[in-house]
Amino acid sequence: MYSPFIIYAFAVFYGMGYGMALPALMASAADLFQGKHFGSILGVMILGGYFGGALGTWMGGRFFDLTQTYRVNFLVAGVVMLISALLIWKARPGRVRLVRSIVTSE
Repeated sequence: MYSPFIIYAFAVFYGMGYGMALPALMASAADLFQGKHFGSILGVMILGGYFGGALGTWMGGRFFDLTQTYRVNFLVAGVVMLISALLIWKARPGRVRLVRSIVTSE
């Protein structure tokens, strides 16, 4: 059943959820990395996310074309999420090396 309300509600909630991904990434990166190279680190992280999104989309279509099922796609997505969770756990803030900043007053 077609309902414009459902489509608009989906767009609003999807936008709010997706809109929080980049600020959450930036906040997490700021918790883990500090210093003058923070901008470069954040840029590499964001570029990696876009590259992974583009490659994942292409690979997902290719896997479906080869197998005519989404099972492989969900399996690969699950493995990637598990690896990501392990890497995030390994980089937890308790292992952060603090960098002393120089504050100058004008």
